[in-house]
Amino acid sequence: MKMVASKAFTIVELLIVIVVIAILAAISIVAYNGIQDRARLSGAKAYQAQLLRSPDVLKATAMYNFDDCSGSTVRDSSEPTNNGTIVGTVSWSSDTPSGSGCSLYLNGSSRVDTAARIDASYYIKAAWVKITNCSPSNNIISGQGSAFYSCTLRAGHNGSWSSANGGNVLNDGRWHYVSLLYSDSTLKMHVDGKLVATSGSISAPSDLTNQIGALTGGNNLTGYIDDVLIIAGRGLD
Repeated sequence: MKMVASKAFTIVELLIVIVVIAILAAISIVAYNGIQDRARLSGAKAYQAQLLRSPDVLKATAMYNFDDCSGSTVRDSSEPTNNGTIVGTVSWSSDTPSGSGCSLYLNGSSRVDTAARIDASYYIKAAWVKITNCSPSNNIISGQGSAFYSCTLRAGHNGSWSSANGGNVLNDGRWHYVSLLYSDSTLKMHVDGKLVATSGSISAPSDLTNQIGALTGGNNLTGYIDDVLIIAGRGLD
């Protein structure tokens, strides 16, 4: 009887197969992460669009898109026209969440002063942020009576800066849309369109002023910021 020799994989062939599988797995992971990030950005942009379509936007006291792209003043496109004044050295950047226009890069000692105010019983603060350094407190939109900061996103007012704690670490080198709603003693925090924290029984803010990228001139933001929105009151009132 004639024996037929069986053919087995050689070590070299097995190594080639393993390498190919590893390459395909790496490509799949990168593609999956890209799909996830696009979905996250899509959800964030949808939430931003929802805010801009809501009746509350009629009570906006500031809308800064930073598409001035130069100068020391940022134009407010809301009805009150509370143009902001840049304090310190900033950089205008083409790095934006939309891929067009400009954002503002704050270097950890600069800020934007604004006359935009919040309401004692109802307000919304929102912005796109891309944090580049987590060592400072990174206040996003703040005043003596209210703070909204990261990299671990927290918010509060009247000294209770952790009244709402989202626990979201934002130092991943990506754009995130963050928003804070205060309504009749309740704070709600959203990141990229998802509710991440709710805290109740919070007293009204005692100071209604605001700064962009700082808290009373300190604890400055280090990173990019775009599309700042400040709303003071319900739009159906």
